[in-house]
Amino acid sequence: MNRFAIKTPYQLNFAQLIYEAKQMIETTKKLFTQPITKRLLGIIFILVGSIAIIGSLVIDLLGGGQFTGIGPAQQKAMLAAGVVIVVGITLLPLGDQPA
Repeated sequence: MNRFAIKTPYQLNFAQLIYEAKQMIETTKKLFTQPITKRLLGIIFILVGSIAIIGSLVIDLLGGGQFTGIGPAQQKAMLAAGVVIVVGITLLPLGDQPA
């Protein structure tokens, strides 16, 4: 039996359905009980900051706002995103310590 094959409830009997549900619950518990490390938190910060900067530039390219070019609100948002990226970079060397 292929463990990863998608089965509809009609293909399983009740005992198999309960077993599959318990397996999915256990897998989900293992996924969410792992501690977030400082390295992972740093990567998340870097990604969020990068997405914020890219999003700000995309909004500028699409012509959002009343300023031509980067306006003062965008400058402040990009500065804040840059700070988030720097904080993320400082978390990377701390490794697998819990956050």
